[in-house]
Amino acid sequence: METLMPVANEDQSVRGGRKVRRVAIARRLPLCMSARVRETTTPRYDAQLEQILDIGAEIFSEKGYHDASIRVIAEGARMSLAGLYYYFRSKEELLFLIQDHAFGSILANLQESLQGVTDPQEKLRRIVLNHFRYFLQHMAYQKVCAFEQEFLQEKDYYAIVEKKRRRYFELVREVLQEVSGKKEFPIKLGAIALFLFGAMSWIHMWYNPKKDGKPEDMAHTLTDLFLHGFLALGVEEGKTKGEYTHATPR
Repeated sequence: METLMPVANEDQSVRGGRKVRRVAIARRLPLCMSARVRETTTPRYDAQLEQILDIGAEIFSEKGYHDASIRVIAEGARMSLAGLYYYFRSKEELLFLIQDHAFGSILANLQESLQGVTDPQEKLRRIVLNHFRYFLQHMAYQKVCAFEQEFLQEKDYYAIVEKKRRRYFELVREVLQEVSGKKEFPIKLGAIALFLFGAMSWIHMWYNPKKDGKPEDMAHTLTDLFLHGFLALGVEEGKTKGEYTHATPR
């Protein structure tokens, strides 16, 4: 069965002063789900689809899946309803495309970031940084991925997204296994991986770039906190009367 899969694209765009690898979206859905099976796509088609996904994610994140309307999304995209339905056949398919694109992009960017890296702690830091960078640039996608997956009633849609979620989770769990240096760890690594995802995934609720600094700084702080614990984070040598003196985190 053919599935919708993000395909790495050599095209890069500049966002926020840095190059961001783009992931083209191949429109090859299972025949039972596709209103129109497209054998090929063009850069213009992919760019238009990505714009639609961005607008759809913004509206879903603001209004929620049930209260969002395709008409409002069409107005945001400055397209007719007929033109919009050329890219997807239902609101649920649009939700699926948004989530599939988000996790496909995260995994593609992460694979590139981890290439050639052998130090487990550096791998963990890059995982955190990749997550922060992507979702700080796509906060609406973060909200949709966190709160709207349950509305994927079509089992094939849900299964495709869940497979990528599971792949992401297993990758993080494997890196934590490398960091521990042990075949067996006192605490289940799956639970620890979920703790880490919990810490990373609520950033959209509080992040303010003016107060909270750059994603790189936050990734360093969270990774150090996760690896060494709160009391060890930024601790200076020497203690006075049993109290720790904390330095400014890097």
